Amino acid sequence: MDSTQLVFDVQLTQKEYSNLNVQHQKKSLIIGFFFYFFIFLATVLGVNQFELEFFLVAVGTVGGIVISILITILIYFFVKFQSNRHFKSDVLLQYKQTYEINDSGISLESISGKGHINWHEIFKVVESKHIIALYIGRNRALILLKETISKQKNEGVDNLKTLIINNLPKNKVKF
Repeated sequence: MDSTQLVFDVQLTQKEYSNLNVQHQKKSLIIGFFFYFFIFLATVLGVNQFELEFFLVAVGTVGGIVISILITILIYFFVKFQSNRHFKSDVLLQYKQTYEINDSGISLESISGKGHINWHEIFKVVESKHIIALYIGRNRALILLKETISKQKNEGVDNLKTLIINNLPKNKVKF
């Protein structure tokens, strides 16, 4: 086997799947925080015809921060809860998957079947602390666990990144 081909197995856990979904929603959580903050502040000030008294601004600011934090935490736990429910109900996510990645694309196999994805079909690639996610659509990704790859292949993560960089345009890769 040459260095331009990687073969490894990945089996997701509920925790890893949940963390991916939180990572995927991170931008929405941040935008939501500021949105709720400004809505609360505008409501408090609007009730008092936008009179900028120190007390109203202080209450609006502190209240807006507290409300925004609470709503963001609730949404965070909702995403975790939904991810866990989805993982438990989707048996295919729980199967061990064997990946073969080379210059022609990504082949995967599990007990439910086989598939091949060409490089031009990859929407984007995102790396986080523990995973490399190969998105094949806006909300669908192949999840590659760095730790698992490293245990099975010496320098596997570096070789995987090299294959990705060599086969995808720079605007699709976020390392």
